Formats: sequence, C-alpha cells, structure tokens
Amino acid sequence: MSEYDAKSHLIPPPLSLWKFTPDNTGSGAWTESIREGASAWTSLTRPKDTSVANDPQNAWVLGGVDEDINRLGSMVRFNMDTETFTNSSGTSFPSPGSRGAMHYVPVYGPSGIFIALGGIRFDNKPDPYADFGTLRVFDPASQKWHEQKTTGNKPAGRVDHCVAGAASSNQTYEIFVYSGFDGNLGTAAVPFDTINILTLPAFHWISVPYNPQNPRYGHTCHAVGGSQIVVVGGADANSKVTDGGFLGIAESIMESPDPLKQGLGIFDLSTLSWSDRYRSSPPPYTQSSPIQQYYLQAQ
Repeated sequence: MSEYDAKSHLIPPPLSLWKFTPDNTGSGAWTESIREGASAWTSLTRPKDTSVANDPQNAWVLGGVDEDINRLGSMVRFNMDTETFTNSSGTSFPSPGSRGAMHYVPVYGPSGIFIALGGIRFDNKPDPYADFGTLRVFDPASQKWHEQKTTGNKPAGRVDHCVAGAASSNQTYEIFVYSGFDGNLGTAAVPFDTINILTLPAFHWISVPYNPQNPRYGHTCHAVGGSQIVVVGGADANSKVTDGGFLGIAESIMESPDPLKQGLGIFDLSTLSWSDRYRSSPPPYTQSSPIQQYYLQAQ
C-alpha cells in the first residue's frame, strides 16, 4: 500500500505487492510478488489508516477506511508462504476503528495473540478514542476477539502512536507505547509525548516518568534485540502552524528539526531511558525495576 505526496495531489498508483529479500550482507533486492491487475486485487478494498501486525506466517490488516471514508470492520490476512489474501469477514473487530496499532505477542496461546491498542472508534460513543483500559485481544487459533481489562497508569486515548514489545527473562512480555496525539497540533499535543508500558500476563500499565517536550505521530517502533526499541521518523505534533490550510500544515509538521538524530531514537526497556547508542550483541532483556516491584507486590 502507498501514500502520495501532499503537494502533488496525484491519484495513488494501482495496487501491487512488493517484497524485499535480504542477502545477509547488509543489502538485498526488491521483487514484485503480486502485479497490478492481478485477480487477487478484485475482491479487496484498498484501505488506509489501518492497524497492521504479523505472526511468523501471516500479515493481518485490521479496520481503517476506504477512499470514500467508509468504515471497515473486518480483517484481511495475507499468507506470506502462499502469497494469498483472505478477507476474514468472520473475524470482525468488536469496535471497528482506524489509526490505532496492533501488536503480535508470540508467547501466549497456541498461535500467539494480537492486541489492538488505541485509535479512533467507529461505535459513536461520546469519546471517539479507544480506551486503553479495555483492550481487544484476537486469538488467531480460534479466530475470536476477546475483551481484557487493564490496571495501572494507562495512556490517554490517541491515534498514530507506535508500539513494540519484547519477552523478558522472567517470563513476562512488555509492550512499549510511545507518543501519538489526539488530532490537535501545537501545545495541545505536548502531553501526548509519553511512554507507557503494558506488562503481560498481568495487563498492567506503568508510566515512564520524563518531561514531555517533543510529541510525534506517524512514527514506527521496532524491537531490535535485548531491551532495545528503535523509534523511526514521524511528524512533529508540536509544530508551529502558520498557515491553517492543508499544505501549510503538511509542510509545518515535516520541516521542523527532529530532536532525534537522523530521525532515530533508541529506548531501553530495562533502564526505562533513552540511549545514545545501538548494541549489536545485547544481553537478554530483563524487566525494569517498576515491573519487578509490581509482580513482587502482586504475589
């Protein structure tokens, strides 16, 4: 799927699917797996603002909207072995939405679980943002969604945040949720410069204490070994918009200097702090002190 330049107003290109095959030397090659015009595209709707995650065999696309802003509630599965799509209408999300995040947790259940986090809800409740106090959990083995209550210091509802996770040496799994915003730019976005961590199996939130200064949205997060989470890119939610028009906003959010060098940040889940270097051979991830204390007190 693709985006197009805000200044060009070009029609998005026809659907096609490309894959990258690394060669284990720091390089690789792109090839087109499913060409434009292939029969695979005839039964699929082109979505945007979706939540996406993958297990070892499948990529899953949840919700979003189509080009006419019609709401989409089902999931689409792409089998990476057979390179086929399945429109999984039987796995409808209980509260369809868009601009959220979804994360795959491999260590629970026969096939792992997927957790949907945040975003905008389509169920016309007074608060349009999904509540991080009640999470939706998808079991791919049974093809069913479940609701799970959480405890602790949950994040405020938001969109366009990023998530990543890692399994600890203490048989827990922690999910990192960073920044995003509520659709408002400028000083209203600063309180969304937060880091919250959900620890499983307790489904308990902890909040990482630091001074919010640089909210961002549309970025991505990736677990890259040990306790390291890499944050990539994003737009400046604290931009000083001088032109209220679409182009003025689009230029403002992308032209401010990024406080993360080269648009990359490294967060350490064990120390709960930002790091200035990447370790290629890190030790196994161990729980942070607040998470250790929580489980000790819960015994």
